[in-house]
Amino acid sequence: MRVRPSAGDLDWISGGERRDWFFSLPVAMRMGLPHLYVYKDGGTFLPDGGAGLKAVDDLSGRRTAHITDLVTEASSYAGVWIPSIRDRGGEMLISANVIDRAQGGAVDARRVVGELALERDIFMA
Repeated sequence: MRVRPSAGDLDWISGGERRDWFFSLPVAMRMGLPHLYVYKDGGTFLPDGGAGLKAVDDLSGRRTAHITDLVTEASSYAGVWIPSIRDRGGEMLISANVIDRAQGGAVDARRVVGELALERDIFMA
């Protein structure tokens, strides 16, 4: 039996550098969760409490919902987003894409992330 993650299962909302942040930041704010910034070079950062960011190298046991602007071929998932979180001990429980260009990326993302159903209320605080 597959259990779908809920908002209470998440430690933060993540988004990839930079366009994803237009979508992932408002979701994090709406849900009252911290935002994990994932850079193209694989770096992961959290707000430092001021106007800056601090690098986070240990994500052990932490779970995220990753929000992206669009999926084309899902190369960023396989090459950057998932490894950046997983290699630091974190887990991407679910991903949401605003746009699917229907170029095979959704299929590839399912292969990498797994088949997950998104319940509409997961992003409702």
